[in-house]
Parts: sequence; structure tokens; C-alpha cells
Amino acid sequence: VSCVTARAPNWQGCVDSAARSLPYCDTSLELEARLDDLMSRLTLEEKVNQLFPQLDLGDECMTVTRGKKEIGLPPWMWLTETNTVASSACTEENSCATTFVGPMGMGASFNRTSWRLKGSVIGTELRALTNIGAARVSGVSGMLVALSAFGPNINI
Repeated sequence: VSCVTARAPNWQGCVDSAARSLPYCDTSLELEARLDDLMSRLTLEEKVNQLFPQLDLGDECMTVTRGKKEIGLPPWMWLTETNTVASSACTEENSCATTFVGPMGMGASFNRTSWRLKGSVIGTELRALTNIGAARVSGVSGMLVALSAFGPNINI
């Protein structure tokens, strides 16, 4: 699988001409100046909407924020499920994310090393899947794997 993609990854900003012309995308500036510029271009409501999914664009499982096209801030799909696997479609036949035992089984092992290794593998796979623009569901475009993840679990 090639790690080069024709389109920007799910999380990538500063890729269109509108964004590149603005100070928040100028990497020669200090980070604080770039953040101040970006925040000054968003209303309070737009800032809040970057933190929470807009259910009219997805649902509780396919969480999407709107972005702001006028300043080149792209929509963003986030919260990939990672309880047992980096939730995604296989990238090709027999090339799928690693599946682990669920949280209760991992906890029952009392093996902290295996817990850390699971997190390391899932984190590496999330980055790889994001870099190649991998889909969450086979045959469904626009539902990309995101770098932010969650592993819902109920303590029993």
C-alpha cells in the first residue's frame, strides 16, 4: 500500500489557497501567533462547533465538524472506535487492522505490558490508516479513519 495520497488526509488543514494565504498557516510565525489568528477568525459558536459533532452531518458514531470553508478550515470526521481494533475497512484483501481481545479480557490478563503494546499498535495503525486516507467502512466514501479515537467500555 502506498503511503502517498492524492488528497489531503482527514485532519489536514492549510492545504487550499484560502488557508495558505492566512497567518494561521504561516509556519514561520510562532505557534501562539498562528493560534491567535485562527481563533480570531472563528465566532464563539464556530469554536464550540469544532469541539462537538454536528449530528446533521453524521451521527454519534460518525462524528463530523463543519470546519469553515472561507478560511480553509476543512470539515473533520473524528472519533474512530478503538476498543479492540482501529475501526476501519481492510485496505486490501488480507490487509486489515490488528484485532485485539476486548477490554475485559485485557484487564483480566493483569498484564500491563500487553495493555501498552495494544495502545502502541493501535496508535501506529491509526496514523498509517489516516496517512493513506483509509475508509472506516468498505465501499463508503467520505467516512475516513480519524486520528482521534475512543474505546467505550462499561466497568462491571
